[in-house]
Amino acid sequence: SQQYDRALDAYQRLLALSPNSVDILNELGLTLHYLGRSDEALSRLNEGVAIDPKHQRIRLTLGFVNLQLGNLKEARAALTAATQLGTDEGVRQSAREMLQKLPQ
Repeated sequence: SQQYDRALDAYQRLLALSPNSVDILNELGLTLHYLGRSDEALSRLNEGVAIDPKHQRIRLTLGFVNLQLGNLKEARAALTAATQLGTDEGVRQSAREMLQKLPQ
């Protein structure tokens, strides 16, 4: 519902309760990006990757945010990882579609 300020507060409270939750860090990172705080978003997303390098969705989000910022090398690496990790075919397909849009 695009209430990112409220979502930010909620995710920060949840993260305080579960500081190693990659799913919360993923949502927090995406929310920060939509609030225009992309550097902070990348930091949170990279925290999540450090906790669980095989987490497919956070790699997709990291790729998306990097792509939006024009960080093509980082976007390609994260999106490629999202196509190779996990079992969620929807995430895999989203990553493939974003990779196809990257300049060669």
